Amino acid sequence: MERFGIIHYCKTSNISLELRNLELNKLSALGSSFVLFETCLRKIYFYDTTRFDSTVGDLLCELQASQSNKNDNFDIFENQKAYQFILEVISGLKSNIKGETEIFGQFKLFYEQFKLKNLESSSFLDQVFSQLIQDCKFLREKHIKNWGSQSYGSLTRKLLDKQNPLLVIGKGQLAREMAPWLTQIPSKYLVVRDLQKKIDPEFQDFSQVLINDMSAISYSGRINLVIAAPLTHKELESFMKSLKDRGLAIHKVVDWRGGVELPINDESEIKKENYFHLSDIKNTLAESEETLNEKIKIVQIEISKMIEKFGKKVQLYPWGWDDICA
Repeated sequence: MERFGIIHYCKTSNISLELRNLELNKLSALGSSFVLFETCLRKIYFYDTTRFDSTVGDLLCELQASQSNKNDNFDIFENQKAYQFILEVISGLKSNIKGETEIFGQFKLFYEQFKLKNLESSSFLDQVFSQLIQDCKFLREKHIKNWGSQSYGSLTRKLLDKQNPLLVIGKGQLAREMAPWLTQIPSKYLVVRDLQKKIDPEFQDFSQVLINDMSAISYSGRINLVIAAPLTHKELESFMKSLKDRGLAIHKVVDWRGGVELPINDESEIKKENYFHLSDIKNTLAESEETLNEKIKIVQIEISKMIEKFGKKVQLYPWGWDDICA
């Protein structure tokens, strides 16, 4: 626990493209001493505080300086605070939809892939990741599983109708998590950039169309759209123009991008009541915000107890004097 550190980078903060690229360049220079876990909204770099060189240490100091200057993009945590932050993330407490399940599924997949890599920090981080999954399972079983249907897929299915064909932009982890919930929609298209690349089994009942070529859609009329990729407004405007040129009219939009919203007004082709942004969708949950906040507090207290208990453990590693830690 005392050797565990993370750098958390928020993708959705409202900063200039130039500053964002500068920050991402700094993060890309961290190298193999750090292990990256990435979601649609976050980049989280894990590290063992005893295993990086002075160059990386200087870079870490730069990032800490950015944090001290109230740069909301970065959070740097170590030891118990790092463990608590990650546990709250994978438990769904920091998600826009509290208690959602997708982030935990993403982390378990990340852990399976991590175990296949031969990294210097593998032994220590492997132990921490394994404990995180064990603790998250406990929290979900004891506290979170009865919060209701907190799933991006389940909410998307509720918002859409079966009558109109569906276009899903994105084929990453979020889209894969949603795909099983959309099986009852008979006509579905996965929007991709390259038709030659193999798609995952979750999309086996989806037809593929290129993002800049809608000619593969043998249909004209109303369609529904799910945005599950971090497209810019400019990219979306170009895409929607290609739909219109093809004779397709967007009926409903479910926008999971977070942070940014399509500029919907009285003159837009899409009606306000048919545009569902992440910030709006979370308000459709059955639980009242007050009740949900009370449940979150209970889980956070449970997390504090778990960290205290875990922090008292002593692990002995026979091959190094610096591997005796609490």
